[in-house]
Formats: sequence, C-alpha cells, structure tokens
Amino acid sequence: MNSGGSRRPYRSRNGILLGVCKGLANYLGTSAFVVRMIFILGMLFTGLWPLVGLYFLAALLMKPEPALPPADMHEQELYDLYTRDPARATSSLRERYERVDGRIRRIEDLVTSRSAREADWDRRLRRG
Repeated sequence: MNSGGSRRPYRSRNGILLGVCKGLANYLGTSAFVVRMIFILGMLFTGLWPLVGLYFLAALLMKPEPALPPADMHEQELYDLYTRDPARATSSLRERYERVDGRIRRIEDLVTSRSAREADWDRRLRRG
C-alpha cells in the first residue's frame, strides 16, 4: 500500500502467504524480499516453530490493508473504527447520512416553499 512509513503495519492483500512479510516491508519502507529473507534466516537459526507461530499470530493481529488507500485522516479514522467495531462504524455512518439527508430536505423545503416560488415568478415577470 504505502512505500515507507505507513501509520501502522497492515497485512498486504497481495502477499504470498497471508501478506505479513509484505505488509511489514511496506511499513518499514523496504522490499518484501529482504523481510522474507530475514524471516527465513530467523527460522533456520531459531528453529521452525517459534517464528512460524509468531508469523501466524501476526497474521491474526494485523489488520488487512484497506482495499483503497484512505484519502485523508477522516477516512483513515473511519477505517480504523470499522476494523475495531463494525457496528459502531455503521451507526456513525448512519448518523452522518441522516444529518446530510436532513440538511438536503431543509434546502428542498426552502427552495420549493410558496414564498420562494412567488419570488421566482415575481422576478420572472419583472424581467420579461
């Protein structure tokens, strides 16, 4: 997703096995090859199971990277909220939608009110 310095490590959506190494490489700003080589060398020198266990634990704990990179901090906060608590995120979106919908209805009421229509006709008659 980001090359070098994303805010937090995410599992890459196009990694080889669960995307942990590629996600860490993106977070650290290095190539996935380097991270994979360090992982393989670590497995060779420490034994297979400790690092494999850590790898799968990291895969469980790391969130998958967003399908589209967030455009700004608000989108990043919404994505983080959604990955932590989807119900709260959807209720937050619903509240935002209802506020925008209410504003649009008030604008429509103002534009389509009788006084607005009369002012429009009065303006048209004076012009023409």
